[in-house]
Amino acid sequence: TTLFRSLTFPLFAEPVKALPVAKKVALIFDAVDCADGVPEILQVLKQNHLKTTFFINGEFIRRYPEETVQLALSGSECASMFFTAADLTAKGFIIDEEFIRRGLARNEDDFFACTGKELSLLWHAPYYKANPTVINAGQKAGYAYISVAGGNKDAVVLESNSSEYRTASQLIEEYLQELKSGKPTLSVIPVSTGVSSGTRSDFLYEKLNLLVNLLLDCGYEIVPVSSLR
Repeated sequence: TTLFRSLTFPLFAEPVKALPVAKKVALIFDAVDCADGVPEILQVLKQNHLKTTFFINGEFIRRYPEETVQLALSGSECASMFFTAADLTAKGFIIDEEFIRRGLARNEDDFFACTGKELSLLWHAPYYKANPTVINAGQKAGYAYISVAGGNKDAVVLESNSSEYRTASQLIEEYLQELKSGKPTLSVIPVSTGVSSGTRSDFLYEKLNLLVNLLLDCGYEIVPVSSLR
């Protein structure tokens, strides 16, 4: 007796469904010369199990060594914001490759001396004030430059009488609208750890939990800035 077994198979391969591209956004925290927001920021990150990026200036390291160690031990990425809090594009600075290289190297050394850990090879100039000379010099020193269009509006103070001033709530609304528009290809939201001079009605770190919850509710994955590259 011969047994026959029937088989069925598709004439055409089943189409492969493309998975949606993950929506990612990086929260970056600028630690220039004030540590007021550090405890609240670290608490929100811990509660939400988030890893982000802190850009740390040499002035912050010198003023707040204990807080610098806390940032280094937080599990988040620590990047450089140069060794001085000066505007590198201001008149009076002689900016060349050697100046930038030495400034980045000094910040590396100061951070390591304070924490025993290395900075990542990412940086941005204080106040996001940079020109091609500054950026190219950093690249030659092995650093990738992170830019934010419009700078950090969370650090604009009332005394500046700037049209760029926004309250924390206004900033959250603007950032969410920009993300929803789909225009940015690499999404970076800067948050200040505080300012040493001038005043604001509030800071983003005071509403950080709200910002994080809104981003997560909108389906965004919050990542270190290096994960966007």
